[in-house]
Amino acid sequence: MSFPRLPRHLLAERVHFSFEDRARIARCRRDYNRLGFAYQMAFLRLLGRFPRHQPIEILEDLLAYVAQRLDLNRAQQILLPAASTLRRLVIEERAAYRRRLFRRMMVLLPAPVCEKLDELLLAGDEATSRLQVLKEPPGAASPRALLKESAKLKLIEEASILEVDLSWIRSSLRKAMARRIRYSDAHRAYELRAPHRYTALACFLHETHAETARTLVEMHAKLMTQTFRRAQNRLNEKLRANRKALMGTLESFRTVTRLVLSGEVSDLDLRAAVLCSIPAERLEQQLADAEEWLTGSRSDVFPLVRQRFSYLRQFSPNGKLDDFFMPDDE
Repeated sequence: MSFPRLPRHLLAERVHFSFEDRARIARCRRDYNRLGFAYQMAFLRLLGRFPRHQPIEILEDLLAYVAQRLDLNRAQQILLPAASTLRRLVIEERAAYRRRLFRRMMVLLPAPVCEKLDELLLAGDEATSRLQVLKEPPGAASPRALLKESAKLKLIEEASILEVDLSWIRSSLRKAMARRIRYSDAHRAYELRAPHRYTALACFLHETHAETARTLVEMHAKLMTQTFRRAQNRLNEKLRANRKALMGTLESFRTVTRLVLSGEVSDLDLRAAVLCSIPAERLEQQLADAEEWLTGSRSDVFPLVRQRFSYLRQFSPNGKLDDFFMPDDE
């Protein structure tokens, strides 16, 4: 398997050997053992994992860089460290990465934002903390549930944490840090050291904001779909309830059409023939019903949706629907 060339500046930026690293490498016997141990240490710091061993995964640029930095002669054999050594290296690298992560987060987080994060853990005059409010499940789609989710978004935005960019943190680590807060109560979260606490809370708020936004969109779509479905069901019920009247109107239409198309009645006598077959009062009533079905509240499902204006306003922003839904049918 071929690998792209590794830029020198990238190696210099990510691969460092501290005094302790050099002392540990020096304890290995023979140069090729020292080179193999240092290479795998550098590989871990560069890519976040150890090289594959069957066969050994060699990055020529990295191997040459390590040999040059440690003034070692390259050899064909590379030592495979013991499993305990690998585990210790993983633990140490993970801890070192977390320390660097926390330091960088403390630089990015202004003091006022840290204060707002701590306020999320305090119950104050409420029965529960704001953190617990953010962790409550959304529940079934309803105006009340949608407003509750909207309040979560507002609560997160007020913490000003969304202005802090966390894209440089691996997605898997952000989710892991968010889970740490999600499955801890406010007291346990507050017991974390400040850098760890603020980093975990920031990840939790970013993840919760994204999840809540998705939930809001889905919930709003469900509520609107339910509204239209109920309106359609009401229209279908009206059709069934007025089936007899509709059949009567169709029968009158058939009678008039036959008289017009038959040619047996002259144009001058056509009106008299129609009124002779169908009473005028009946035609007037059927005409009024037809107007209602063709242009009135029964002409389409939307007029029935308009009648749900008060329901829709429960979870719609004030003033956003005033020009769209007219409450004249309330």
